[in-house]
Amino acid sequence: MKNFWLDVRFAVRMLGKSRAYTFVAVVSLAIGIGANTAVFSLAKSVLFPALPFEDAARLVDVHDESSSHRGPLSVSYPAYQNYRNENKVFDSLLCWGRLPLSLSTGEAAEQAFGIIVSGNYFATLGARAARGRFFLPEEDATPGTHPVAVISHRFWQRRFGGETDIINRSVTLNGTQFTVIGVAPEKFTSTIPLFAPDVWVPMMMQERVMPASRWLGAHNAEWLEMTGRLKDGVSVEQAQASISQLTRNYAAAHPDFNRREGEPERDRGGVQLVPVGSFPREERLALIGFLGLMFAVVSLVLLIACANLTSLLLVRATARRREIAVRLALGASRFRLARQLLTESVLLCLVSGALGMLLAFWMIDLLIAFKPPIDVPIALNVPVDMRALGWTFLLSLLTGIIFGLAPAL
Repeated sequence: MKNFWLDVRFAVRMLGKSRAYTFVAVVSLAIGIGANTAVFSLAKSVLFPALPFEDAARLVDVHDESSSHRGPLSVSYPAYQNYRNENKVFDSLLCWGRLPLSLSTGEAAEQAFGIIVSGNYFATLGARAARGRFFLPEEDATPGTHPVAVISHRFWQRRFGGETDIINRSVTLNGTQFTVIGVAPEKFTSTIPLFAPDVWVPMMMQERVMPASRWLGAHNAEWLEMTGRLKDGVSVEQAQASISQLTRNYAAAHPDFNRREGEPERDRGGVQLVPVGSFPREERLALIGFLGLMFAVVSLVLLIACANLTSLLLVRATARRREIAVRLALGASRFRLARQLLTESVLLCLVSGALGMLLAFWMIDLLIAFKPPIDVPIALNVPVDMRALGWTFLLSLLTGIIFGLAPAL
């Protein structure tokens, strides 16, 4: 250990004397390590997000498997009621629809994005209000009688400054006055990937917030999507077969169910149950391709950094031939000299790995800052993946060992 610390101290002095060499080597390798960690963390957060739902493994979205588009199954509210009442595989089944809003609190109106939901929405997802409460059963029973709303934690902080008296505050949504009854948990968003709504309103208020449409009783108004919580002991395959049969029965009774204008006759019994918050197949494949391309680019950056480090180490070893010859003449063994050179390269790469960790956090913030120029609120939580960070740090250590041995040999 005494010799080891002597090697480390000597390596620090040697690297300190060659500051330009040390700076270029450390920064180039750190950029490669940080970029790889950031992109891997981004890919994991987008494709495999940490869902803010209780027991999320039992939550599934209902997708249409028989259509050429293959995306979420769109249903009318009467169709949803049929699925909710007749299924034997879900503890609870919710429905929701997108809801663009004009929101005002007595001041200038602003654009907001909300979701109109069935009364069991929050209970099915296992959410608990940060303030106030969520919708009661009676608020999902009679059309137009309970103008209440729940707002997101982020919207509460941004629009109302986190005021503690937000409960029972009045807001105007699309010209109708609503009472705020609750604030959603801080990390709670929606079952739509990356979408963070500002407001939730109960389904029975559809005609008040969408005055141009009367969709609650219309069988041909297919505008809702569904998410269910599986019963204990029911597998996804069993539930999928059961819901597919329900779909065929409903389609037989309603020939226009889920048929788009101009679309030929097709089998409308096929549904697929996918993990909640999953992207549709086409969008998922496109995302995988894009993120794969990004990962290939940053991996190439890391490879170039490693190649540059090798060249720098070889050039540095060539420049130190006289020093090494003198040390050999003074009695140093070849193993002792190789260990010293290896200590220098490993120390260099460990410093690069530490700097790469810091760069990973900064690069993630930078990637999130470049969100698409759209008005829809997006929630993208990208924590640094510790496994990716550990792997890249181990890679930097191996780089120091492997490329440090080359000039020593």
